[in-house]
Amino acid sequence: MELLGPERPRWVRALLGARRRHEAAARFEAALHALELAERPGPQELWTPRFLRWRWQQAGVIPFEHQLATARRVLFELGGRAILADEVGLGKTVEAGIVLHELMLRGLVLRALVLVPSGLCWQWYRELRDKFELPVELQGSERDWQRVPLLVASIDTAKRPPHREQVLARPYDLVIVDEAHRLKNARTRAYELAAAIRSRYLLLVTATPVHNHLGELRALIDLVRPGQAPEMPSRLDAPVDLGAAHRLREGVRRVMVRHRRTDTPIPFTRRHVHTIMVRPGEAERRLYAALDSYILDSGRPGGRGGGQSLVFLTLKRELCSSPQALAASLQRMVRRGTLDPGPLVAEAEGSRAGPRPTPPCAWCGAWATSTCWSSPSTWPPSGPWPSAWPSWGGRWCSSTGGCPPCSGTGPGPSSRARLPSWSPPMPAPRGSTCSFAGT
Repeated sequence: MELLGPERPRWVRALLGARRRHEAAARFEAALHALELAERPGPQELWTPRFLRWRWQQAGVIPFEHQLATARRVLFELGGRAILADEVGLGKTVEAGIVLHELMLRGLVLRALVLVPSGLCWQWYRELRDKFELPVELQGSERDWQRVPLLVASIDTAKRPPHREQVLARPYDLVIVDEAHRLKNARTRAYELAAAIRSRYLLLVTATPVHNHLGELRALIDLVRPGQAPEMPSRLDAPVDLGAAHRLREGVRRVMVRHRRTDTPIPFTRRHVHTIMVRPGEAERRLYAALDSYILDSGRPGGRGGGQSLVFLTLKRELCSSPQALAASLQRMVRRGTLDPGPLVAEAEGSRAGPRPTPPCAWCGAWATSTCWSSPSTWPPSGPWPSAWPSWGGRWCSSTGGCPPCSGTGPGPSSRARLPSWSPPMPAPRGSTCSFAGT
């Protein structure tokens, strides 16, 4: 019997079928490998958009081109250490998440720390989990600093002992600091912590890297590139020659990525700004003049206002808010002994004790002139409404709808017809607090 003829044995047919299946499997694996090679990003391309394509479709994430361009520049030009300074609303959190995910895909990051203000911890946690499928955890105890490889924590917690020692005990592959403009002062504990953390990659995220002077920008650059900050003038309005301006621009460009809203195709809602002028009353003008006089007298030689410019600014802001806010601060200063009782305190107390508006009567619409009625002699009043109740106490509290124009008697037949579900209000018990008058 011929093994390769039409009458081949059963075991031979099975062997040949297995061989064909093996060859087909080999061809399939070769084709799949070729497809993977064709689909694999180049050395200057990002893997994250293809890896998270389905996840982003489910979460509704559409990465903009400026976000991908920022991630490419941080990874392939700046070496993973940069200041992300896009304007507000352009997605700096997404940019930082792409950089973190990309470095983890490439096996370059195993331990990462995200330091943010305490109010943003949950937001960063949800963003990294929902949009990037990263196994991040929120810092909750001292053990988390060493136990969790991918941690989101408050920078205010991290800068205080004993957490500070735990943070500095081990190096990190990547550190991300959100709201990094809080590190503009090199003498703060937050800046000292950021400078002491050992990390291979560093991202400082802020929309306002400069507030008052260029020294703040230098402090951030020294964190990203220690000792490589370009020469820059001390003031923003200081004159510089063209050569110095070019060197400053190039030096900042080596560490910072910034996009403006006008550089992106995002259709932001147009803002219409209208200025509403409010004229202060006579009492507010006198109080403002008294505060100005106090600040000027304190700033003169021998005054008590040396080094209190921030206190004076706070007092001005409180006065613009309300005289009551200023009066409360002045009373605290008097109790601490930092302010002598004088015309300013008296003027503030007088403004605070001024007449307060009361709500109109819910029945007749008139503004009440007396907010609370006299204390009743008995409680509760007896008799049906309205025969016995109006004579009990004389006046109703305005919060219950009574007022002198309608004598606190409540709605008559005409108003009762307008209120089909009307029921008489219950006055407050003796000694209770009126919700409107405060008495």
